[in-house]
Amino acid sequence: MKNFFGTGALVLALGAGGLTTSAEAALIVTPGVSNIGTDNVVSAACTGGANGPSLTITGCLNTDHSFLVNFTSDENIFFDAGGQARVVGSDGGFSQLTIGTVAPATFDKIVLNIDVINGLSGSVYFVGVPGGSTLPTTFALGNGANFFTITGSAGEGFSSMSFFVSSGLDVVSDVQQVRLGPTVCTTDCDPGDVPEPTSMLLLGLGLLGAGIARRRK
Repeated sequence: MKNFFGTGALVLALGAGGLTTSAEAALIVTPGVSNIGTDNVVSAACTGGANGPSLTITGCLNTDHSFLVNFTSDENIFFDAGGQARVVGSDGGFSQLTIGTVAPATFDKIVLNIDVINGLSGSVYFVGVPGGSTLPTTFALGNGANFFTITGSAGEGFSSMSFFVSSGLDVVSDVQQVRLGPTVCTTDCDPGDVPEPTSMLLLGLGLLGAGIARRRK
């Protein structure tokens, strides 16, 4: 097993140089829960939803079943039974997840609970579009529930937010209690293109390598 590196900053994580989509963009990652201005993501009764197992599954907002939310990983995932969207790995664990909306829908805030397999731990970094990566800053994952609230430094609307386990190991058992602060949508929000798992994996590995190289300087 590889050693985990880095510990999470308590509140602010700036996008790594050259990796942000805007010179002004940065992610603000706060461990904990701030539900103000957000809505639950659910897996039932969605217009165009897909529960999996698949590389991409689709839920929706609790108050707007046409506001679709895609969950994409590099391995098969599915929604566990229940009203809220609880994302589970088909083989019991996973190491990365992208949560994205369908254009023109965006969100300016996301709350999520990354649940770690019993007895394991690790760290994650986040990648927002826009906003870039939080590397070299990573955030510790303890055994059990790990809540994070993420916003943009300029109040920008995100089209997607991803996390990657720093070691690449499948330590995440599920992601649940996901809430979004919606900004834009139409009445006909249908599933659209989502980042291909391979592309997101390569992006994550590239960012991880950049972070390691920076630490060695």
